[in-house]
Amino acid sequence: MIAPMDFDYLDDSDSSIQIGHTRKRIRRISSSEDSEDDQCGSFINEDYVWKAENHTPIIHNFSSVGGATLNTQNLSRRKVFELFFNKELVTKLITETNKHGATDKNFIPLTDGELKVFIALNILMSLVSKPTIQSYWSTDKSIETPYFKNIMCRTRFVSIAKNLDFSSNNNSDDPLTKIREVSEVVKKTFIRMYVPHKNISIDESLMQCRSHFAETGKTNRYTGQKCMKPTVVIDYNQYMSGVDVGDQMLNMMLLNSYVLFKNHKKDQAFHVYKQLLAEEIIRQYLPNIKAFSYKDTCNSSKGKQNVKAMRCMLI
Repeated sequence: MIAPMDFDYLDDSDSSIQIGHTRKRIRRISSSEDSEDDQCGSFINEDYVWKAENHTPIIHNFSSVGGATLNTQNLSRRKVFELFFNKELVTKLITETNKHGATDKNFIPLTDGELKVFIALNILMSLVSKPTIQSYWSTDKSIETPYFKNIMCRTRFVSIAKNLDFSSNNNSDDPLTKIREVSEVVKKTFIRMYVPHKNISIDESLMQCRSHFAETGKTNRYTGQKCMKPTVVIDYNQYMSGVDVGDQMLNMMLLNSYVLFKNHKKDQAFHVYKQLLAEEIIRQYLPNIKAFSYKDTCNSSKGKQNVKAMRCMLI
């Protein structure tokens, strides 16, 4: 039971008991009568003084002549593409690929003609979408594409793709060390072949992402919070950055060659150009490649399965 409180005991003269009140913070709104120093307070930096000044930017005259630096009017699609996929780049790819393939006992040295046919098949694969590389050589009548197996056998294609190498350098400080030398060759070629016009634009696109977020290991120096990125972006940056740049280089060579070829000729859409370009490359270099042959070996005494060993001879 709670005892009743004797209110007679409390009187106005008793100063030992104080009743506290919540104190609200009053925000001061500066008026036009306040001086600038009063408004800025401690935020004034005496080393810098802002003042009004009429600044007119210097606009330099555009004196360059934009467009292609070479006349491509009488060149075929293949020859225009080979202005970008030139001898210097092909020699670099073949040298590094054969060096890397020397560690594979089943790899047969690559030549420039076969490399270009390999590139042509990759161009066609961007037009004919299938779930796996093996699907392009499938014998299933419902999804069969005979054209690919008539040009190059699957084993050889996979062997080239597995041993394709751009550089033997291993610089741990450079995330693009495996394609740095090739990218410099491509960049130099782009600069030499085309001069941008005066009015250009840069476009960006955004894609919706439903991925989970994870820490990047970095901290925002302003807020102190840990930086977060979608896990798919973190994985891609870690494992696929070089592959992505390699894909971009081929796509940019295709696009730039299409632009130069289209300047003087009324051509079809970009996907039609890629198809006709791949066909021209294959017609030019395939006759130099002999037919592929297979040799089946079997060791039935040990119960091993048949193994197909590919032999590809070049003239």
